[in-house]
Amino acid sequence: MNVPMSIAATNHDLHDIWSRLTFDITWKILSQLDQYDIIELMAVCRAWCELVPQYSTRLFRSVTISGREQRLRLQKLKAKCLGPHVKSVIVVFHKGDTAFREDIEELERLTCGSYTTAVLCYCSSYQLDGFLDTLRLLGNHLTRLIISHHMARNLNFYDVMAACPKLTYFEFEQPGTLLSECTFGEQGTTYPLLTDLLLFGSLNPSFRLEPILARCPNLRFLAFTESMWRPALLGEELPTLLRHCPKLNSVSLVDDSAIETVKDGLDRIIKSNRRHGDEEQQHGLDELTMDLSGATFVAVDTSITIAEHLSTLKSLKLQYCLFKGNSLPENTITSCMTTLEFRNVLCSDASFISLINRCPMLEHVLIEQHAMLFTPSLARAVGSLLHLQRLYLIPTSTDRMDIPRTVVDALDILFRTMKDNHVDLHTLHIRGRDAPIDDVVLESIASYLSSCCTTSIQHLAISSPYCSSQGLDSFTAKIRHLDHLLSLQLQHFESMISKVTLSFIAELPMLERLVLISCWNVSGEGLCVFVQRSRKLKSIRVQQCSFIDVMPWIEEAEKRLGSSSVYADEDIALSQPPNGFRDWLF
Repeated sequence: MNVPMSIAATNHDLHDIWSRLTFDITWKILSQLDQYDIIELMAVCRAWCELVPQYSTRLFRSVTISGREQRLRLQKLKAKCLGPHVKSVIVVFHKGDTAFREDIEELERLTCGSYTTAVLCYCSSYQLDGFLDTLRLLGNHLTRLIISHHMARNLNFYDVMAACPKLTYFEFEQPGTLLSECTFGEQGTTYPLLTDLLLFGSLNPSFRLEPILARCPNLRFLAFTESMWRPALLGEELPTLLRHCPKLNSVSLVDDSAIETVKDGLDRIIKSNRRHGDEEQQHGLDELTMDLSGATFVAVDTSITIAEHLSTLKSLKLQYCLFKGNSLPENTITSCMTTLEFRNVLCSDASFISLINRCPMLEHVLIEQHAMLFTPSLARAVGSLLHLQRLYLIPTSTDRMDIPRTVVDALDILFRTMKDNHVDLHTLHIRGRDAPIDDVVLESIASYLSSCCTTSIQHLAISSPYCSSQGLDSFTAKIRHLDHLLSLQLQHFESMISKVTLSFIAELPMLERLVLISCWNVSGEGLCVFVQRSRKLKSIRVQQCSFIDVMPWIEEAEKRLGSSSVYADEDIALSQPPNGFRDWLF
């Protein structure tokens, strides 16, 4: 019978193990822990309480003040870990909690005011006075402030800026409501240090963005959600807003689902040191993102804004907006724009073509529009972009009967034009359950890829509910020699994906990933052959597909790749096809 070791013996053994570790190993272990993990580690024994801070000092850069229970535990040990190395403070407000002042004053003493970032969370309405008091205590040192889950409905933007005069970054996250009521004493005050403003809260009927922007002459990054700005309600138009901030580089008006994408974009800007260029160089807007939900009654007109900033824009991403090409300056060609995305934008094909023709250096194009916009003229314009590297086409429709033959002809023209112009694509995605690709278009794509993209194409995704099994066999036979294709995705194929097709795919020399989504009549035997023969395969995903046979392809794949690299829905072999199966139009 094993006798459990005493706590003292356990602590002694742990200390013995700890003392044998080299500094770099100990540092790596501690770097994975947060504040409270480190405190728990220090509480193991007296020796660890003394040793851990020696290793963790440079890692302990953030301190959280949260709740009375955790505060009492932190009180005994924090003095050993807190110092001038602390750079950020997180304050989590709890009901009935009023002891923040003493914590922050002690933090000030221990860190000598070294922190520059604060995150304030979960403030209720009755705590607003304490919240502002906390903000004033922290504010003299802060350059970055994030307010999250702010339940008080009477927080004023101008009060925040008055409490934190050195702010360069301010982010207000939802849920929460922000006011913009300027007091007499605040009139005329500007915020020249503020460069990044992110407003993701809820709309207050009286909130006005324009007076705020008028006080931020050096703003470089502006992001806000639909819920923070309603031009139809307030009469604030986008061009007017942007004229107040001549140094703006990036503007994003997004719905709630795109908030994290916006933050990632700002992180990339900061990490790439794009802020440290020559201050005397010409300033101009280089990124405009209008990623809306389509829930508003009035579409935001981006025409004038695009026309005014066309010469400096590098990236333009629009969704559920209005664009009219007749606002563009005549005979203007820009060499700056490399990224263009249109998703459900209200515009004519002539307006879209007019914009594309002015941007010959485009490298990334995404078009998610109703299929009727895909005209032969648009196809020729896109096919003539000689620097194009990534092309994403997502034709949409409410009914397959909406798609005329001219749309299919346009796609055929697109790939013939790209072949004639020797455009070397890196990525080609044609997605959508009603993507109008038949055998003729599939043949054009295969001919283009095999003649122009044998060494450039790396990622390929095709949706084709209209092609035949023979057409797919012919397509894969022609693309099997694409030397650098890393990933292949087939979606919404209603014809059989045969053993022949999958055998051809297996011959792709560098293929690492295969994805099948919503494909009907897949050959399980063919997948077994593919898994066995594919040379560089790293992962496979089969989702919402039905099979013509039952074969142990999943076991084969997991045996070769490991279960974490194989995704497959529950086997629905021989299941019924979807509604509209073989609803041929052509």
